[in-house]
Amino acid sequence: MVAEIITVATEVVNANVSNNVAPYITEGLRDIGFDVFYQSSVDNDDSRVKKLFNVAASRSDLIALVTGYGVKADNIMAAYGLVKSKKSVGDAVIYEKNNLKVITFPLLCEDVQSLWNDYSSLINGMNGIFYYSATIKTTGLETGELLDRLSEIERIQLNPSVSIIQGMDYGIVKVTGYSKDFEEAKSSVKSVVKDIKDCIKGHIFTTDRNEYIENSVIRLLKKYDLKISTAESVTGGLVVSRLVNVPGASEVFTHGFVTYSNKAKRKVLGVDRESLKKYSAVSKEVAKEMAKGAIFTADADVSVAVTGYSGPDDTPEEPKGLVYIAVSVNDKVIVEKYNFSGSRNIIRNKAANRALELVRESIIAAYGK
Repeated sequence: MVAEIITVATEVVNANVSNNVAPYITEGLRDIGFDVFYQSSVDNDDSRVKKLFNVAASRSDLIALVTGYGVKADNIMAAYGLVKSKKSVGDAVIYEKNNLKVITFPLLCEDVQSLWNDYSSLINGMNGIFYYSATIKTTGLETGELLDRLSEIERIQLNPSVSIIQGMDYGIVKVTGYSKDFEEAKSSVKSVVKDIKDCIKGHIFTTDRNEYIENSVIRLLKKYDLKISTAESVTGGLVVSRLVNVPGASEVFTHGFVTYSNKAKRKVLGVDRESLKKYSAVSKEVAKEMAKGAIFTADADVSVAVTGYSGPDDTPEEPKGLVYIAVSVNDKVIVEKYNFSGSRNIIRNKAANRALELVRESIIAAYGK
C-alpha cells in the first residue's frame, strides 16, 4: 500500500510556518504498513492544488491532506468528487472515491496524536493485513554499541522486523509485525520487544513514541517525591525549557537559574570567586559549585548544572564543545566532562539532552534500588 502526504498551505511554502504534522503522519503510516514515497507542499492556488492532487491520486492508495490557514478540506474533497466514508471515529473521517482514500489534518493540529490514533484504527488492515509497531527509546548507548547488542535479533527477524534509528539525542529501536489477525501481530511484536529489553536492560527510558527524556525525568521526580532546580550557562535555559514543556512539571520543578556571566554565578549561586579565577567558568570545579548553589538557593532535592563553551571558535583553554555537567542528588554531586561536536546550537542541544539523561541516571542510582 502506498501513501503520500500533501500539504496545502501558503504559509508552509513561504517558510513562515513549520509543518510539524507531516513527520508525525509519516511515521504513523509506516508503522501500519504504508510505503510513503512522496511528500509535497503547495500554496492555496486551486489550479496547482488540482494538478498535484491528480498526480498523487494516480500513484497512491491513500493521501494524507494537511490544510493550512483558510483552506477547507471539504471544499477540496468536493472538487474531486470524494465523499465521506460511513466509517469514522471522532473527528477522523475518511473520504473516498473508487480505490482512493483521503484522510485530513489541520496544519495547526492541537492533538495530532489523538487524531492519528483514530485514523489508524480506521485504516490499519484496509488491505486485509494488520500491522502492529512498538518503539523503544534508548539512552547511554552509542550507535555502534546499540547495533552490536541487537545485531543477532535484527539479523534473524523478518516478521516482526527490527530497525535501529540513531537520532541526535537518543537511539530508537522500531519493531513492526504484520498478520491477517491484529492480535497475532501484536503478540509477535511484544515477544521480540521482550528479547530486546533483555539485551539493553538499563538503557531504555520509554516505549512511548510520544515521550522524550524530559518526560521520564518528570515521572521519576514525581515517583520519589523530589523537587528539582537547574543552573545553566552554556545551554541558556534549554534544560528548563524542556522540563517545563512536560505537563505536571510544576509539581516537581522549583527554580531555573540562567547564570551566563561569572558575576551571576557568584551572586546567584554562590560560586567562589577564586574557583572562577583559578579554574575558569568552564571547569568541573565550577560546575560542581553551580549544582550545589542551585540546591541550596532553591531548597531542592535534585539539581543539574551545565557550563561549557559552544564556540564559534576554539581556544587552547576552552575548546569548542567542551562542557561540564554536574548533578546533585542526596548530597552527592557527580560531574562529567564532554567534548561535543557540531555547530553552536547542536552543541547546546546535545549538552541539554545529556544533562537530562544524567539527571535520570542519577535519580535511578540513588532511589531505584
